[in-house]
Amino acid sequence: MLDVNTIWEAVLAKLKGGAIGDSSFESYIAVNKPVSIDDEKLVLGVGNSFLQQWIENNYKGMISDALMLVVGKKLNIEWHIDNEEPRVGIEQEEPEVRKSTSKKARRSSEQGRCYGVLNPDFTFDEFVVGSSNSFTYAAAKAVAQSPGQAYNPLFIYGDTGLGKTHLMQAVGHELLSKGKIIAYITTEALLNEYSDAILNKTTLEFRHKYRKVDLLMIDDIQFFAGKQGVQEEFFHTFNELYQGNKQIIITSDRPASEVSGLEKRLVSRFNAGLSVQMESPNFEMRLAILRYKLAHLNVKIGDAAEMFIAENVKSNVRNLEGAMKRAIAYKNLNPGAALSIDELRLILRDLMEEDQRESITSEAIRKTVCDFYGIELDDLNKEGRIQSIVIPRQVAMYLCRVLLKDSSLPSIAKIFDRTHANIYHACKKIKGLYQTDETIHGNIVAILGKLGKDPSVLQMLTDDANS
Repeated sequence: MLDVNTIWEAVLAKLKGGAIGDSSFESYIAVNKPVSIDDEKLVLGVGNSFLQQWIENNYKGMISDALMLVVGKKLNIEWHIDNEEPRVGIEQEEPEVRKSTSKKARRSSEQGRCYGVLNPDFTFDEFVVGSSNSFTYAAAKAVAQSPGQAYNPLFIYGDTGLGKTHLMQAVGHELLSKGKIIAYITTEALLNEYSDAILNKTTLEFRHKYRKVDLLMIDDIQFFAGKQGVQEEFFHTFNELYQGNKQIIITSDRPASEVSGLEKRLVSRFNAGLSVQMESPNFEMRLAILRYKLAHLNVKIGDAAEMFIAENVKSNVRNLEGAMKRAIAYKNLNPGAALSIDELRLILRDLMEEDQRESITSEAIRKTVCDFYGIELDDLNKEGRIQSIVIPRQVAMYLCRVLLKDSSLPSIAKIFDRTHANIYHACKKIKGLYQTDETIHGNIVAILGKLGKDPSVLQMLTDDANS
């Protein structure tokens, strides 16, 4: 018997990180709720007819292909409109302008309008606040209370899956409830829309759409890099909104100054507002998030399972939720059976391996190695064959190759200002010494401990990174 939750989790895993950008994935794929599945069709739940139409028109083919890979045959896909939990977005009033039908908006004396679709779960009430995100949360709340006045623009950056889109859309929900006109769009979608406007000679309509809003929210601005035409258009849109005291919120995976190919005048304007970083949650916060979401679903997986997931899935909230859903699916498929730690370790192995890569940076590795060996950070990139520098440098190269998500030879070579051959030779040498030299072995184990990594990570990842 097919379990719809397990099947849908597998479909999401196929689609995540592919041709669909992270923000589009969260806004249009992850919002689908599995309802039922049989030998002929998969039924998904969405909040309203507009969202259903948008997903069918733009993503049904991708979902269908992923589903076929999971179940081994072609199934029909149908959508069920969830009338009890209406989504934002949605009656068409003018071309491309839609009224909000959220509960908050309906309680308001004047309904707002929204370009795009907001996730109904991305509200302030549904956001778990902790030490890693409290400042960003406070900034977003201030913007919601005084749009265009408090912090403008608000630039939120950090790794994927930490809640950037959630907080940005939470502001959107608040302003919709106050009758404001807002726009939410991913950079990927904005680029496509701008290209279509040029092709169809509708750039005036495009400009009018985004320059007449009270709040403009753009997700994943790093994808603007190198796109000169849309940057030029956005520059003028930004200026008009800013001068009119209209709020702008932008998200990115890195600070604006580190986005290669982003025009300096845009970077300057982004930095003129407030830039805030979203950081990975600590153990206590991960556990709090996990327990909050389980309570919201009225599901129990046991204290030991909760602690294990919170301890081992560290890098972001998205992976934490994925781990939770797998644990729930396992319990549904094995009613009455206890969820052991060994079983959890097996079903979460790929998430744990991915987490090992995502939760570490090259800067952290290099600094930890230098601190351990008592050398300066700049020494790692200096020329020369001084033994006191060579071994630490090679150890740092090896650990970058093994631990980083982007562990390609070119990326590691760029970090250390070396050639691909240098990196390959260093990794091969240190891999051998780790297995044969007790001192090197002990040093690497100690460094891994300082990085918060178990030495078993080398066993899990070394074969992948070093052939």
